[in-house]
Amino acid sequence: MSVQALCFPSSFRPVARRGGQVLSGTALALALTVTGAGQGSAANYECLGTGKCTVTGAVTWEELVGAGFSGKLSDLTFSGSGGKLTFSDDTILEATPVTADQGLAITGRATVAFEVAAGKTLTFKGYDPSAATRSRGGVLTVDSGSTFTLIGTSLFTGNTVKSTSDSAFGAAIYNVGWLTLDGDTTFTGNSVASAGTYAGGAAVYNANKMTFKGAAVFKGNVSENNKQEAQGGAVHNGLSGVLTFSSVAFVDNKAINSGEYAGIGGAIINWNKVTFEGDAIFEKNMAINDSDTEIKSGSASGGAIHTRRSMKFLGAATFNENTAAITGSAMARAEGGAISATYGTLTFSGPATFTGNTASAPRAIARGGAVYNQEADVAFSHITKFDRNVAKSKAAYAAGGAIANRKKMTLSGAAIFTKNTVGSEAGSAYGGAIFNQNTLTVSGISRFTENTATSDSLDAFGGAVVNWSGSMTFEKDVSFERNAATGKSGPAFGGAIANVATMTVSGPATFTGNTATSESGAAMGGAIDNRGKITFSGDATFKNNTATSASDTARGGAICNQGGTVNLEPGADKTILFSGNTANGAANSIYLVSFASGGKNYDAVLKVGGAGTVDMRTDPMGGRALGGRAVTLVKDGTSTWWLGGENVFTADDTAGSRTDFQVKDGILAFTGGKATPTGVDLKGSTSTFTLEAPAILSLGEDSHNILVGNGGPAPAAGTGGTITLKTGSTLTFDLDATREKTAVLTLRAENVVLP
Repeated sequence: MSVQALCFPSSFRPVARRGGQVLSGTALALALTVTGAGQGSAANYECLGTGKCTVTGAVTWEELVGAGFSGKLSDLTFSGSGGKLTFSDDTILEATPVTADQGLAITGRATVAFEVAAGKTLTFKGYDPSAATRSRGGVLTVDSGSTFTLIGTSLFTGNTVKSTSDSAFGAAIYNVGWLTLDGDTTFTGNSVASAGTYAGGAAVYNANKMTFKGAAVFKGNVSENNKQEAQGGAVHNGLSGVLTFSSVAFVDNKAINSGEYAGIGGAIINWNKVTFEGDAIFEKNMAINDSDTEIKSGSASGGAIHTRRSMKFLGAATFNENTAAITGSAMARAEGGAISATYGTLTFSGPATFTGNTASAPRAIARGGAVYNQEADVAFSHITKFDRNVAKSKAAYAAGGAIANRKKMTLSGAAIFTKNTVGSEAGSAYGGAIFNQNTLTVSGISRFTENTATSDSLDAFGGAVVNWSGSMTFEKDVSFERNAATGKSGPAFGGAIANVATMTVSGPATFTGNTATSESGAAMGGAIDNRGKITFSGDATFKNNTATSASDTARGGAICNQGGTVNLEPGADKTILFSGNTANGAANSIYLVSFASGGKNYDAVLKVGGAGTVDMRTDPMGGRALGGRAVTLVKDGTSTWWLGGENVFTADDTAGSRTDFQVKDGILAFTGGKATPTGVDLKGSTSTFTLEAPAILSLGEDSHNILVGNGGPAPAAGTGGTITLKTGSTLTFDLDATREKTAVLTLRAENVVLP
């Protein structure tokens, strides 16, 4: 073939690039190897001299340009199943400003492949059609029934889709066919914006099947909407979408709504199925609502991810400094600083780390600083770490500094929660690490350290955990250390745990140095505030926990049981120990309160059973019965329950306010004696102490007291109280350890019934 110079119209702007440089008209003319007036054809392509070409087989980019191709993807058509375009050098396909001339639509059930030479990069840049002419579908659009494969390294940068009246999706890729990216791919600075309906997936919109076989990076992509929702700052996976990643990183992507609805999924929104086969990193992504108007159904949800059906992480997953935030003055919720799971399943097979993620709202609820689970089944099966995540609200309540769960969640690997925070300036704060409202199971070992719940004006619940409804289970070793619930102008409940529902602790448990502190109100439960049902069946240690109130209303150095049930059921050779726990400086293990409120009765119950040991020798109990209700203490099973110090239970003047202490089986042991005897004082005229068969009351040394009724050590007619030692029950003591002329045990009540 001869080389001929070609004449181009003055408006022709070739954009084919070689080695990253734009080929000048002269250079392009010299590169052409076609005889004739700009026409070219071969078995695999046909160019008609207008700059437009049709490809049916394998061809190189250079061949097409040499055959008169304009270098604009919009002038390229693929037909049939054999179309393949090869790029042998670095190539930048940059659109003419405010045009779609570098957009390629693959239609007609065609099968197309782009292949980039090893070590080279294909760049798609600056796609920017006008808002009036284009609303969805970006640089690459793969139609239903069509297939596209991009082999090699590619970059999509600065591409835009926007609309003033319609939705806007997929500025880089819009796929409703089958699409595979078989190489490293980067998406930076792509954007979609709608002033009409929805906007989402600034980089990728997928509604069928899309696979990333190489590493992918999404950075600085933005979806914006001032009307309906902004859905997925970088990626929108639609109702029929099946999306698979190898290794991937999402950095600094945003879904922003400035209108009446929501910004959801700062990096990804998933409506169907997404799988991460390799490691996944999400860092500094944001879901934002920036409205100053009242919100119809708005929120900021899922700073990194909002998923509504199925999502799987097979490799390591890392979430750093992602944010779901209300940045305007609208009364809108912030949920899931890293992840919001609405429905379906969310599973983590590899290790997962959540660090410094935030859910923040000025006027409404903020929940799930790292993860918010609304109606999904969420499972973590490997080691999971939550560190310094935050849920905060200025005017409403905040819940779950790390996790807010409303459906089902399982942590079967090790779970470590460190320095997570929930806080509210004008509302209540619930659960520095976890707020649970349904079913949450921790089946691996778990550690909760220095998590905090703080309210500036109302209640602070659960420095580490709040179990509000449903059930929560710890099956293996769990520790709570130096967690804190702090009420600056209101009460504080449960330095480590506030339980209002059902909680089971089966494995070894340690509570050390947890604090419930109120600067002006009540402080209840240095370690645990219980209003539901909580059961311990393994070894447990409560040590140096404190409840402190500036108003001197502190109850329960370790546990405050307000109208709930506490079951201490250690198995054989297991011990539940209370040591060094204090309420406003006074030694105390458990404080129980029974009361009536709002037409309902709340009766506090403590049951000690099992076959092991419960040791309260240094930390006595206490309690109070109000409104005609009863505090109930039950010793059952073959276990040994050690008491020490003065165990005082008071009652108000309401008829029926009392404490019933029932020793049914096993051993109730009084420690000390002489200078430090054990005393049980059950005030209330109808209070009772009963020792049943075959139970044993074991007395160490001497000078112990059981006082029942309002008469104290000098009961009289009308002071009430009944002590019953039934036939078959047993008193044991060591005569060699007692002093002469000193009572081993004193029983005082208006009614004392002996066998």
